Amino acid sequence: MSVSSTGTRVAYAGDGVTVAFAWPYRFLATSDLAVYVDGTLKTLTTHYTVSAPGSSGTVTFLSAPALAASVVITRATAKTQGINFIANDPFGAGIANGGFDRAMLASQDINAKAERAVRAPDYEPALPVLPDAETRADDGAGTVLVCDEDGNPTVMTFDDFTSIIRDIVNATERLTEDRTYYVRTDGSDLNLGLTNTAAGAFKTLQKAVDAAYDLDCGGYKVTIQVASGTYTAGVKIIGRLRNAYDTNRRPFQIIGDIVTPANVAIVIPSANAIELFDAYLYLDGVSISTTSGGYGTLVRFHSTLETGNIRFGNVASEMIACQFNSIFNASGTIDVAGDADSFAHVTKNSLFSATNQTINFSKPGGNSFGTYVYGINNASVEFDGCTLTGAIAAGRTTIHDRSFVNFYSVTDNMTTSRFGPGTLNIEDGSVVTDTLQQTLNYYVRTDGDDDNDGLANTAARAFKTIQGAVDYLYHIKRDHNQNSAGVSVKINIADGTYSEVVKLRTMAAFESVRIIGNVSTPANVVIAGTTDAINGTKPVSTTYSIESCKLTAAAGSCIRAEAGTQISFTGVNFGSATVAHIQVNAGGTVLCAGSYSISGGGALHGYATNGGIIDYGAATITATVTANVTFSNATIKLAGLAVAHIDSTKVTWSLGVYTVTGKRYALSGLSVLDLNSGGGSYIPGSIAGTTADSSILT
Repeated sequence: MSVSSTGTRVAYAGDGVTVAFAWPYRFLATSDLAVYVDGTLKTLTTHYTVSAPGSSGTVTFLSAPALAASVVITRATAKTQGINFIANDPFGAGIANGGFDRAMLASQDINAKAERAVRAPDYEPALPVLPDAETRADDGAGTVLVCDEDGNPTVMTFDDFTSIIRDIVNATERLTEDRTYYVRTDGSDLNLGLTNTAAGAFKTLQKAVDAAYDLDCGGYKVTIQVASGTYTAGVKIIGRLRNAYDTNRRPFQIIGDIVTPANVAIVIPSANAIELFDAYLYLDGVSISTTSGGYGTLVRFHSTLETGNIRFGNVASEMIACQFNSIFNASGTIDVAGDADSFAHVTKNSLFSATNQTINFSKPGGNSFGTYVYGINNASVEFDGCTLTGAIAAGRTTIHDRSFVNFYSVTDNMTTSRFGPGTLNIEDGSVVTDTLQQTLNYYVRTDGDDDNDGLANTAARAFKTIQGAVDYLYHIKRDHNQNSAGVSVKINIADGTYSEVVKLRTMAAFESVRIIGNVSTPANVVIAGTTDAINGTKPVSTTYSIESCKLTAAAGSCIRAEAGTQISFTGVNFGSATVAHIQVNAGGTVLCAGSYSISGGGALHGYATNGGIIDYGAATITATVTANVTFSNATIKLAGLAVAHIDSTKVTWSLGVYTVTGKRYALSGLSVLDLNSGGGSYIPGSIAGTTADSSILT
């Protein structure tokens, strides 16, 4: 019979009930039909049956295709020829027609597949042969079929194709996993930087940084892995990586040889080696030198540079320069093998922090500096709990303009002074703390008298008020030849309630004053401020430590530090306060030196403005909430270039069964809240925190 229909395909939509689907075209065998459900090829007899072949037929499923399922039936005639005509036998017309029918049906099936293929127009020559399989595989990375300038098909590596497309459309790659770029001295900045080979790695750090800044990180981490060698081009990093979330621990890092940093040498002839401008970077395993100009590390304008194990060779300017509300946080060993203008030069409300780390001044004969440590303009320099080794041959510590240098709990293995040779220079309301102290004791009791001398814990000798003790000590003058360096005084407070405002004063004879209550039961000693409890609103160069007592403030703050005043606290129980538990303004600094508790609320827990600094500098701190408290404004509020450093890896908020109600934090006016990647939910509260005015939560 003739083949009059050209149809080779029919499609249906399942309804979850129907099992029989018509096939309207000629077919020769039940196996000549291919049946698909939602693109999956089904098996004859296992999934369906077919009625006897002929001019039409029916495909019957054993189970009805689901509702809206795509059911497609196509003809797939077997490409065989089974007719054998015998010489001199009668010619069988039916047999011949059957053979012609099979050939025609097979030809229609092939044509149906060809209509779905990529074809050149009939008037063009045949397409060229594709490259062989090895070329198309590109070492397993895969290729892309493209057309060349003549319109002929060819293959291109996937990486090359992707790079071209990005250049054409200026698209931004969004990461779906952490990304590592590689830098080698034998690499090329024409490479993609994605493999640790000469043919794949970048040659310069700057090219790797630029590649990272072309990304949308999507919350993932970017690492620049630097191979051993010497690199003579520095790196400048401006701004933050796109969508490199602060909650992602160390989202952008440059890593060299973390065991032997000297193996990865960044040696810059006449420029800065590492420069950050409103940026974040974690740097580990590199050695930094400059030969004729430039800084080793320049961290400025709200930047944060965190370091692991690093090394400094000779640096023409400062090894560490930290400016304009920035932070340099040393979380690993620093090997100082060369000389510089300064080891650390910190200025403009910035912070250098090294806590429980080793700083080794390793140059034989001692390292030489113009100024060893230089703090100016509300700067803070922290060597809290560090181990210092080696020697400083030249360069002294200079600190002025309401700045703060802390050598608290330093293990000093140096053969020279930890402050460097020469006179320790402290000016303009600045403070340097040290653990080598000569201590004098004075006493305060509720049954004492402010006309007493305070030298014994008796009613006949003790002061009656804390202010009486402060005023008495203020009038003590040291002899002209007396060296008061490291001399401190303790004001020991007996159990009871002291309703007063303790106004702090600069002591001529004492570098630091400790106000100490009941160490075992701090709540037994209550300083009930009639306005503020502890008031340092005028410039005070003496460092005050408030310890082991309960503070309340009827119309102010529990601890208030302004105008360069430096106050630390530990073991304090913060009760109710109208304004804040901790209030810092105009270059003041409040240092949390140990664990404490919170039993009352107020408008704010921590509040810093106008360059004020709140620093949780101790190795391990627990802030324990002992009642349900509410902060009507926020737990932490920063404004006007203020800085708060609360290391989430070392400070624990312990709420137990109690709650903290209110906004977690409120940042404005270019302020910085450094949580060491703790995230916004780390600060206790019931309402999410807010940032404004280019403030930073890190």
